Amino acid sequence: MINILNGIILSSCKDTKISVPSPITFLQKGSSSIFHGSLLSKTTSDLFWPSYKIEVTTFNDTSSNFTNDFSNNHMKHLSESCPNIHFLKLYLLYHDPLVYDFDDDGLCAVVNACRHLVQVDLSRRLRVGDLGFVSLVQSSKKLRWLTLEGCANVTDETLKAIGKASCLVKLDLTGCFLITDLGLKYLANGDLKTRLKTLLLGKCDSITDDGIMNLKQMVCLVSLDLSDCGVNINGSQLSHITNIEDLSLCRLIKLTDDALFGIAKCLKLTELNLTGCKAITGKGLRAFAHHRRLEKLEFSSCHNYYWGDVMSVALTTTSLRRLHLDMRIKRTVPEAGSNSLIGNCLITWHDGGPMYLRERCKQCIEFGLHDCFFFLLLCSAFGILLLFAFAVAFIYRDK
Repeated sequence: MINILNGIILSSCKDTKISVPSPITFLQKGSSSIFHGSLLSKTTSDLFWPSYKIEVTTFNDTSSNFTNDFSNNHMKHLSESCPNIHFLKLYLLYHDPLVYDFDDDGLCAVVNACRHLVQVDLSRRLRVGDLGFVSLVQSSKKLRWLTLEGCANVTDETLKAIGKASCLVKLDLTGCFLITDLGLKYLANGDLKTRLKTLLLGKCDSITDDGIMNLKQMVCLVSLDLSDCGVNINGSQLSHITNIEDLSLCRLIKLTDDALFGIAKCLKLTELNLTGCKAITGKGLRAFAHHRRLEKLEFSSCHNYYWGDVMSVALTTTSLRRLHLDMRIKRTVPEAGSNSLIGNCLITWHDGGPMYLRERCKQCIEFGLHDCFFFLLLCSAFGILLLFAFAVAFIYRDK
């Protein structure tokens, strides 16, 4: 598996600047090397402490000589060696249950010693729970960015502690499926409500519109991701988050046209992603006609609308610069599949693959074959390739 200690940014270990020749061996347990890699000799100013110098250490763990465990002992060693780190990235690309990972005790050892953390990424660390996360938030008074994507043990208790954070501006809780409406209430009622700007809640399918209602108290919130949050969100409360600028609602299958009319009242909205919201129709798309600030609208994997709906939005929303559509639109459109400019808006297209070909062939039958020669040609080529594949398989089977 790929276990990464990727990009620990060190603002000096043991109060001195690190100077280690390349290649290096970092964190040893007895005679067994835990991490090998190359130290990038790149010294740059720390974003939040300009008087400090930092070095970025990136570990390349693709070699078979590397071991991937990062246990509590290694965390303890890290805490003793580097008490002044500001950026701590200990994320996993994916979790391997066979690898022994650190838990609450290991994380507590680091956060109790390292009190200057500004950015922390613990994505997919499945052995850490509320105890470790709460300790992290309470000990790191300067924490500004926190990423807990895929940390399945995050519950409302962690959010209760996060709600009291006074410096946090970005919080990523994607895939933390134990979070409920109560957790969102904790976030919205603490000091966090006057600081947080970006909140990612994708795949948190236990939250509902009632929980979203609490987010209206977060006066600085400008970016919100609710993608893949299941069937309990229809978008009826999103209009109350009036300061929102960037909103992602991908694959919310219960999102309605009426909800879009409410969202259109968010006058500061500049980017909206509605990919896969298949209940939306042309009526919902037209809700954004004459919007004063909308610049980018993603409408792919949605096809219950007509070209007239597209024209209505593109010609009247003068701020709109990009509108991404699905090629399975209900009617044949001018130059479908090729990018075009309508007013100031660039129209781009999403290719739906085999499903798209099927839909286009249905349109050929309905609206006439003369407009669909190119698509018929593609279908024919696809059929020939399938026949060739079956023929090859049949020949090799006989052998």
